[in-house]
Amino acid sequence: MSVVRALLTMSPARRRWLTTVAALVLLAAAGAARAPAAEAGSYAIHVCRTPDGGRVEMAPWAIAKPSNASKWAARDNCGGGPFELELSPAGRHPADDYILARFLAPPDTSIDAYQFYRSVQLARRYGWRLRERTAAGFTEVDKCWATSGCAGKGDRAVPFGSSNLLEASGLNGIVSLEAVLSCAITDGSEEECPATAPGARLQLHGGIITIRDDHDPSFATTPSGPLVDTTRTLNGRQPVAIAVADKGGGVYQAHIEVDGRIVETHAIDAQGGACAPPFRAPVPCKLNASAQISLDTAALSDGEHQLRIIVTDATQTNSTAWGPVSIRTANTFCNPAPVSRALGLTTQILRGKRRPRTVVTTPYGRRVRVTGRLTTPSGAPVAGVPLCAVSQDAIANAPLRQIGSVTTDGDGRFSLVVAKGPSRRITFVHRVADGAVADSVVVRARARVELRGAHRSLRNGDTLRLRGRLGAGPYPASGALVELQTKRTGGWQTFGTTRTDRSGRFDYDYTFTRTVGTQKYVMRARVAQQPSYPYATGGSKPVRIFVYG
Repeated sequence: MSVVRALLTMSPARRRWLTTVAALVLLAAAGAARAPAAEAGSYAIHVCRTPDGGRVEMAPWAIAKPSNASKWAARDNCGGGPFELELSPAGRHPADDYILARFLAPPDTSIDAYQFYRSVQLARRYGWRLRERTAAGFTEVDKCWATSGCAGKGDRAVPFGSSNLLEASGLNGIVSLEAVLSCAITDGSEEECPATAPGARLQLHGGIITIRDDHDPSFATTPSGPLVDTTRTLNGRQPVAIAVADKGGGVYQAHIEVDGRIVETHAIDAQGGACAPPFRAPVPCKLNASAQISLDTAALSDGEHQLRIIVTDATQTNSTAWGPVSIRTANTFCNPAPVSRALGLTTQILRGKRRPRTVVTTPYGRRVRVTGRLTTPSGAPVAGVPLCAVSQDAIANAPLRQIGSVTTDGDGRFSLVVAKGPSRRITFVHRVADGAVADSVVVRARARVELRGAHRSLRNGDTLRLRGRLGAGPYPASGALVELQTKRTGGWQTFGTTRTDRSGRFDYDYTFTRTVGTQKYVMRARVAQQPSYPYATGGSKPVRIFVYG
């Protein structure tokens, strides 16, 4: 059976039910697309239905009636159906009787657009009007007078059908909308309206009202707290207190921007969900609010960043910014900053039976054992916690490198054998809530130098070529300075200097001109401690050269 035939064979009640369900789905899709959605400087208030078809439990209408009004009803029951107004059919109504529901734009705003699904039923002599009001007066944009032959508007049985749609956009200066049911007298008489069904009845099935709001929010006070304290190094989640104000729809969200990118967004005061789209009240958010928001600095790279706090109102486009300020973060597991005194940490180097020290000088290639203990401020051991071991070579701006990790034993103690390497500072780090508990030892490794001569026997006037290399890098790009020395009575005397190449190799030529008889020369290469080469002073084994005069 085709879809058309199926529809034709359905009962009228069944067809009405199916049409209503389909219309509710369309309200979420086509209706939401056609509706005056929030644009720059505007926000949307949803009446009775949200764009996805969900129910709105309240209707933002104020009810007004004259003092001599007789029976009437306003059923604010959006949660279970439409918002309804009625002049009751149970009694007669005087000629000036009416009931009015007013939607009032918040102060300092106006109504930019609206879309309603409404249906109206009228008996003889009753009337319906929708008015757009400005500061200068009002305009009737939808009306129906029974005395003019109009018995109603739309179709109550199909709540979201096209005949119920009433919409307008691009409005200017509209401060309120007024839905009015009245005893409609147009012939000048004062005849009462009869007690007959349906009387005058309005159903507002759903709608969207767009509020124009051109006011940016503002900071009432300067943000304060650890997050914006430029004197601190930050780690973990850090708070900041803000106080903000707005005109119109109220303050909605605070965005934390780091280095030009929004990294976190916080609701300033959600008011139990009222201050969250889809909005249901004309002023959905607080006009004045304070909040403490925070940023997880661990999500940032360690180092300096530029931070701003941006506040938006209900439009989500009107905004104001505070900052930027410079913040510094340090969150890496092995980062020893900022320093914390929450626990006590001591480290030292063990060297056989010698007394432990915190600074030692060793030949190149020697491994060292570092031991330590982690305690509470009172001296109690801290057991079973991890520590990171990092190394920093003894040259300017050397990076930290992780070289291992350990876990404290039951007495809070730990031990790590550190492999051979250059002169360096070795630091053990345990991160805590406010920074890092850290302690260091220093290993000074002597430079390893190799030297050889091209000849061991020469005559006066011959040239000796000395060649050598440094045993380990990193080698400075400009070369390390090497001293060539000969042994004299009372010590070593430098007779020449040279620099290594980028691979640590060097050579030096020396011509003998003053040798008389047979002489034995003892020579060596020496590399003194220097800023660009991370080793302590070291020298080569001596070489012996015989020269005949």
